[in-house]
Amino acid sequence: MIASDAASAFAQAAGNSAAPSPSVSPSPDVDVGDRGMIVVTARKKSEDILKTPISISAFTSADIKARGIVSLQDIAAYTPGMNIDNAGASRNDRSFQQIIIRGFTPPSATSQTTSVFIDGVPVTSATAISNITDPERVEILKGPQSAYFGRQTFAGAVNIVTKTPSDHWTASFDGLLATHNNHDVTGEVSGPLLGDILGIRVTAREYAKDGSYDNAGVRGQTLGDQESKTGTVSLNFKPSSNFTAKAFGMITTDNDGPSAQGVISAYTVKNGAGQTLLTSQSNCTVGNNHPYICGVTPDLAQGRRPTPPTTASSRTSSPILRGA
Repeated sequence: MIASDAASAFAQAAGNSAAPSPSVSPSPDVDVGDRGMIVVTARKKSEDILKTPISISAFTSADIKARGIVSLQDIAAYTPGMNIDNAGASRNDRSFQQIIIRGFTPPSATSQTTSVFIDGVPVTSATAISNITDPERVEILKGPQSAYFGRQTFAGAVNIVTKTPSDHWTASFDGLLATHNNHDVTGEVSGPLLGDILGIRVTAREYAKDGSYDNAGVRGQTLGDQESKTGTVSLNFKPSSNFTAKAFGMITTDNDGPSAQGVISAYTVKNGAGQTLLTSQSNCTVGNNHPYICGVTPDLAQGRRPTPPTTASSRTSSPILRGA
């Protein structure tokens, strides 16, 4: 069960016709009856997912832990109609990810039809979703959401709801160790700073794993390594019963190794200094002697290295005000 603020209610006149049944999709294998009511805030207010007239898939904090969800790909695997495209920018890693809902694929690598939000505030990178430490829940909204979330939500939206600080001091530590140097360590401290008026929640997380492929070009190196370090701070200010202000800040760093991919080019590519970066592997020409690769795809050129490692850092803050 998820604790939440009281939802706004409305009455319907007796003469009005009944509203159509909402189209909702709780996350697969979720037994709502056993876990109690799932509360979502897809329409900027707390309400039962079964009474929300929007197609939604929701994952509670317990769902995320039980399934071992650590990435967008994991969420997509449990969400009907959702896919993740890593190759839109010719990379097969976490440096660039496009969210595809109901088959609405962005026309280019720089555009998007589904946006990501943290507590209703937009973030520029889809990878931010995987770096939130122990969220309250993740909501995947399917269909146009411009009325509630603005532009670039034609196909849908992904909203991550962070946990509010607890009303008493608590601390927790979670750890996971697995093969391929896989580890996921999380720590959390939460409690009141000033009675019921001001609360704080601080979390830290380190996640890393080695890739599943050996790099033939560099002895001892694996392809597909991932490493993330994240720290978050959340403040909840509630001076009265009808006013709440929430501030959330996050700093995260992704340091991934070379991805398990290579480039087979039909053209010779050189840099500004005239050095050859890619050697042509064309085996035929079409039209006015334009180089092409025909028939069986050739092997990678000798000594061709995979795509270089990627390092990305980001800072996110999302102040939220709520008043009656």
